[in-house]
Amino acid sequence: MKNPFSYGFGVCAPYGLGIDYDKDTPFSTVAEKGEIVCATLNPVVAYEVSSSLSVAAGLTLNYSEAGLQRRIGLVPNDEFEANGFALGFNLGALWHPVSECSFGLNFRSPTKVHYSGESIAGPFSGKSKTTTDLDYPMNIVGGVSYRPDDKWNFEFNLDWTDWDAVNDALFVGTFGGNQVSPFRFKSSLMYEFGVTRQLVDGYYLSVGYIYSENSVPDRTFTPLNPDSDLHLLSLGFGHCGECFSWAFGYHFAYNGGRVVTGNVTSSPLGETADGKYTTFNNAVNRSCRYSF
Repeated sequence: MKNPFSYGFGVCAPYGLGIDYDKDTPFSTVAEKGEIVCATLNPVVAYEVSSSLSVAAGLTLNYSEAGLQRRIGLVPNDEFEANGFALGFNLGALWHPVSECSFGLNFRSPTKVHYSGESIAGPFSGKSKTTTDLDYPMNIVGGVSYRPDDKWNFEFNLDWTDWDAVNDALFVGTFGGNQVSPFRFKSSLMYEFGVTRQLVDGYYLSVGYIYSENSVPDRTFTPLNPDSDLHLLSLGFGHCGECFSWAFGYHFAYNGGRVVTGNVTSSPLGETADGKYTTFNNAVNRSCRYSF
């Protein structure tokens, strides 16, 4: 009798941020450098309800590191470095009613990471123990895959993230008292399209396009997260084996320019993040999978 249970373990980075402006930027007292690294361990169990329907549930073990840096007038940097941990869960379902089509649904729970670290305000202040809490939103993705034959796969995903849950971050224990960083994001959608062409001996080529809606209003915009309505293109090449699979991808992102006005994320010198921001990014990635 076939065992209806399957087990898996994944490692991913669901969120991330890394940006570094030089010290000559016109908003150096607003933001100069920022980095958020998130790593998630995700053990999962799946159950085959029927030949066409499977469901799954998993636990997310989330570790994060954060670093922020800006200037204070003409003196060296105001810095914050910390790390934190949070637990969450994810749910999924796959329905395969006919051989050509399958439908998927994935839910990732919201989490709150408690960061504990140190901050420095200027060259003579010393280090101050500092903590803050940062909300990471829930995420729901629904998708459909259409395979007219063994060579082609056409996919579409609708990806919704509850960024509205990310409000203000209170930094407790900073030099000179507590500080508040306003975020007040808004929920947004990503529209994701992809086509894969199978080649020979398990090799394949993929092309994708994503339109990502802006989540950050002008009022609380920060140069450390220059979000906007964004167009993303990707090309991929990989190989799918019986146990081991790998892929390489190239990604291109462009927004055409965003003009920010009425920003209130001011610095001690009154600088704001008002201005025009253009995104033009290139990236490559590699992925590997082992099935057993």
